[in-house]
Amino acid sequence: MTPTYKTTLDPVSVRAEGLDGKGRPAKISPKWTSADPEMVTVSPPEGSEVKISVKYPGESSVEVKSGEISRKLSVKASILPSKALLVEIAPQAAVARR
Repeated sequence: MTPTYKTTLDPVSVRAEGLDGKGRPAKISPKWTSADPEMVTVSPPEGSEVKISVKYPGESSVEVKSGEISRKLSVKASILPSKALLVEIAPQAAVARR
């Protein structure tokens, strides 16, 4: 996933894709959890395609978890001089739990 930038209060569509042991795409239905539900909401909270809404400026994260694999997305929002909200959503490193 490359960083996504958006200058609106509209939700941002985000998709998660899994890979099998051979690196081929695999269907997953991960759970999405916001670190700060007051600032960032995810709808629906489970599935491969969701919408992330950012309500005000600040920094937070969203955890995406499928089985033993989880990944965090950093969420940063700031106000532009035009009063638009600039939202950046970017992946952090994958974590495998053993």
